[in-house]
Amino acid sequence: MHLKGGSTHEFDRADPDHYSVTAFGQSDIPIEVSGVVPAQRRQLSNPERPLRELARDKSAGWREARVEMYRRFAFPMACLAFAFDRRAAGRAARRGGAPQAR
Repeated sequence: MHLKGGSTHEFDRADPDHYSVTAFGQSDIPIEVSGVVPAQRRQLSNPERPLRELARDKSAGWREARVEMYRRFAFPMACLAFAFDRRAAGRAARRGGAPQAR
């Protein structure tokens, strides 16, 4: 990592009176990056997998993949079904006592 125009602040917890500031124009700090990125890709769980991958799944866990796929469609469809049902029920409901003659 390359730093420009900074300062380093150091202190000792045991001796609070000891505090030092060192200013620098430029500084290079080496950073070890091996081991940060995993060597192989981790297996995604069904909720993390894309819809297309769930539909194509032919492995031993294909049933769980289908359940997740249908779950993704079921909630939005249920919302639409309830919205249409309530709209029809609201149209049929009358306010007041007796039905009005036409």
